[in-house]
Amino acid sequence: MAERRPTRIALPTELGIQSWLEGCAQGYLAGTKTGRPPGATPPHELLENEVLRAESIRYTVQLLVAERCALAATAGLINAAPWESCKRYLATQVLDEARHVEIFTERLYELGVEPVELDDRILEYAHPDLLGLSELVLERVHRGDVLAGLVGQGIVLDEIAAATYEMLEGSVAVLDPAFSHAIGGILRDERRHTDVAERLIRELLTTHPEKKVELAKLQREMTGLIVRTFKDAFRENPMPEEFRRVAAELRREGQADEVRWGGIDLLSSDALEMEKALIRTVGERLQARFQRFGMESYTTPFV
Repeated sequence: MAERRPTRIALPTELGIQSWLEGCAQGYLAGTKTGRPPGATPPHELLENEVLRAESIRYTVQLLVAERCALAATAGLINAAPWESCKRYLATQVLDEARHVEIFTERLYELGVEPVELDDRILEYAHPDLLGLSELVLERVHRGDVLAGLVGQGIVLDEIAAATYEMLEGSVAVLDPAFSHAIGGILRDERRHTDVAERLIRELLTTHPEKKVELAKLQREMTGLIVRTFKDAFRENPMPEEFRRVAAELRREGQADEVRWGGIDLLSSDALEMEKALIRTVGERLQARFQRFGMESYTTPFV
């Protein structure tokens, strides 16, 4: 019996270069610089609070590491992609990921990291499990495994990023609305990336159903690494408590309302509540995606 060839997907025009230019570059990014209104800078309440500034550097490094991985993985998938329209879509995603890398690099500079010490700060703060996750993704991309690359980068990594950015967008809006605006633009990118990746993966799995076992193993490895990263990010971290204190002051001054996400109020929740909300949200979303791939036996360390 002849092997069924995958349908040559013609991605819709809304995922093409022109649509990307109109909707993204000339759309929600119009008039911004690094995703924010021109001239916006971090507020003095952040820069002058050593706990908030130091922990902002730490979490921004994690975001930068993830986005650097996303940039390298997406660029590497272009040549391996089986359809021309997919290659063109991935080219727009490369620009998205490069923009994200630039935003978080500039953020670190604004927080006081000198350009000459950037790589040293990344080595100092990057979580080893996050680096391990990047290696898992890039190893699959380098060997030309499109399915594994799309699952690792387009689903697992980008779904984790989307949930993280949702939490971050809501919480930082109280203290730094300009940066929250930049996060909102990144979030719109990530949602588009995961939706397109799902469409491509579902089509590829019609001709390579045997890959499901390998892909399930990959996601379990990746989610195990990110769970440990999340737990370390929230536990024994002074930032949530300090942030709650600052948010309480702003609330008394009438500058901050309740910000709900993941079933919690981000302005009053402690670190453990935030950790559980993030892990639960990511787990539910990844489970739904993998079940749509026909992987009903999907299991995850996200509990």
